[in-house]
Amino acid sequence: MESASDKKSVDSQKSVPSSKRLYAKVCGGLDQFAMTGSRITSKTKALREILKPFTFELNFFISTLLIYYISCSQFYLVYTDVCNLFDGVVMKLIEANDANRLDKIQDLYNEAFPLAERKSFSLLLKTRDSGQAEILSVENDNNDFLGLAITAQYLDMVLLDYFAIASTQRGSGIGSKVFQLLKQRYADKRFFLEIEHTDVPADNQLIRQKRKAFYLKHGMKNAPFMVNLCGVEMEILAHDCELSFQDYFNLYHSLFGTHISRYISLAK
Repeated sequence: MESASDKKSVDSQKSVPSSKRLYAKVCGGLDQFAMTGSRITSKTKALREILKPFTFELNFFISTLLIYYISCSQFYLVYTDVCNLFDGVVMKLIEANDANRLDKIQDLYNEAFPLAERKSFSLLLKTRDSGQAEILSVENDNNDFLGLAITAQYLDMVLLDYFAIASTQRGSGIGSKVFQLLKQRYADKRFFLEIEHTDVPADNQLIRQKRKAFYLKHGMKNAPFMVNLCGVEMEILAHDCELSFQDYFNLYHSLFGTHISRYISLAK
């Protein structure tokens, strides 16, 4: 049974404003915290006295840890720099205006593309000389030849006509880095390319599918039409732009004349 004194105590607590009760609790908490801090400080001092004879060994141990940490950090920075270099810094696109570069490009051009898909190299040079095409050498900082890119340009359109990486460099990720450079180079243009149709039986069907997967992975998308180009059914992949068959035909007709454009038709 609750005594009269207990009841009086409860009633007196109820009569105290809530703000004052809160204040009292905070003050009590601060006092307890101060006491705990005091105990921690005294224990820290005691621990310091115990470890005092081992000051040299502790300093040596801490210094070793710092050196190890700094070494790891430096290694990470060097590793990061190497990765950054591979991610695009050492890759560059050089306009091939000298015989040495052009010879390497022509050799790879003949090796990488079947005869049915190749234009005469003299026609490509003529188009380049008229300012309507670029023949680009893919190189690193040591000017090692890594690949080629040949583009045709008409109005605001750029056709990536040919793109190949040297056989000794394939499979190392260079193609992805260079393709990003190409997209950056022509960022203000309607950038597109052609690939062999992937849904028809062919000896190289797997290669065709891998090629398409590569371009789709890097942001290219199917245009709403396909073409028959010199007897080869081609898919058109474009990068963030609208493109019609008439646009495509006009580029070919303007740059390469009727001797190629007459062999272009809309695929059924």
